[in-house]
Amino acid sequence: MKKMKFLMFAVAFVAAFVFTSCLNSDNDSNSNTFMSLCTVEHATSGVVFYPDESPKQMLVPTNATNDFDNAKRAVISYSLVEGQDTSSPTLKIVLTSNSGAVKMSKFTTVKDTLSAYNGAFIGFVDYVVGYYTYHAVNVAKGRYLNVGYNYYANKVGNTAMYANHVSNDTIYLDLLIKKEGNAYTSGNQLNCYDLQDITTLHSLGYEKIVPKQDSIYVTVKINSPEFVQPQGSNREESRTVRVPVL
Repeated sequence: MKKMKFLMFAVAFVAAFVFTSCLNSDNDSNSNTFMSLCTVEHATSGVVFYPDESPKQMLVPTNATNDFDNAKRAVISYSLVEGQDTSSPTLKIVLTSNSGAVKMSKFTTVKDTLSAYNGAFIGFVDYVVGYYTYHAVNVAKGRYLNVGYNYYANKVGNTAMYANHVSNDTIYLDLLIKKEGNAYTSGNQLNCYDLQDITTLHSLGYEKIVPKQDSIYVTVKINSPEFVQPQGSNREESRTVRVPVL
């Protein structure tokens, strides 16, 4: 049977729930169950989802969705209501209990608060949700920045996305990490950000950006400490994505 993959990555959720082992098992007996990282929108009739793998397709849950009332992003596990054309732009779904809202990460422009953060990154890494693999840094629905990375630390206490500056048509962001503990093990994590929040950071000067053909660029940079890098390699790594004007 087709193996459903997920969480290679840890994602922060508003609700405390655990994905059951069957979702990572080769013995998955329900091949009609799917998992998606989604954008959440709030229609007059209730919550609807737009999956990252098919952003023009709207998923309409037929069961209660109170857990998503204030959500912007979510990971959902679901089955399709029978008898539908799967190529339709709107599909009715039944959510399973292994679904929840994603806790959005925030931007900051206050560098003085970041002195305790250090480079515990190994690097950017592509992430897997359901049957799909995504580039480490990408944008969903023109505004939601997803950043997948791995780290080398006993525990990740907090991460901070420092909005460094704007130049011409590009916003430059520095992803920082605060490790806890003295031991070192590796792990993977996915952070989600709402790029619309950048327009409210007055000290960044977003209004000075000069779009090209109604688009701008976002560059995310990380620094890795020397002890996790091969000898002679560059400690700095960055990824750039193109997005519509915010």
